[in-house]
Amino acid sequence: MSARRTLVVGGAGFIGSHLVERWLDRGAVTIFDDLSVGRESFVAGALARGARLDRGDAGDLDALAR
Repeated sequence: MSARRTLVVGGAGFIGSHLVERWLDRGAVTIFDDLSVGRESFVAGALARGARLDRGDAGDLDALAR
């Protein structure tokens, strides 16, 4: 069985940050957020646990694909 990997778009917002914490219990998580509303401080604990933060706009499909 392969490890689960999850991408949470808008993961640094209030709701997204809570989802990130739950998904981290199940495997690797990448947070994709432009931080226009979300805050890095909302996911600081998740980042300390190994989540990755990629900054970008969800409307930018090239950035999202990377």
